[in-house]
Amino acid sequence: EAFRTPERQAWLYEQGRARPTGPVVTNAQAWSSYHQYGLAVDFVLWLNGAWSWSSLGVNAGRWERLHTLGGKVGLEPLQFETPHLQVAGLTIKDLRAGKFPADGAISWRDNLEAAVISWSGVPASPPIAALRPAIAM
Repeated sequence: EAFRTPERQAWLYEQGRARPTGPVVTNAQAWSSYHQYGLAVDFVLWLNGAWSWSSLGVNAGRWERLHTLGGKVGLEPLQFETPHLQVAGLTIKDLRAGKFPADGAISWRDNLEAAVISWSGVPASPPIAALRPAIAM
């Protein structure tokens, strides 16, 4: 999973809490994960015809290889979530304040802007003023 709407993030956060079916799957509320900004991706291994998130045995090396390859293209892993890679050098505090990467593609900006505009939940979405420069007339 890569881009995740704030609505989906809120739904995932409620699992094991307000919606007690199943275990807690995230500690990040809406706008507290790089996923809402389109700057993270979660991977899963396809091994012997089945999905696996296991990091035991030979799989440890597979995840290490993924992290190495990710590092070569500016991504960093999380220490507590092996399948997750995110754009390096950012903080959630900066993202929530509306400080976004300057070199994002137009489609990325459009998706982020749509998520910000459509969100009416808690916590508040980040400001979007910094998303686009003014159009010169």
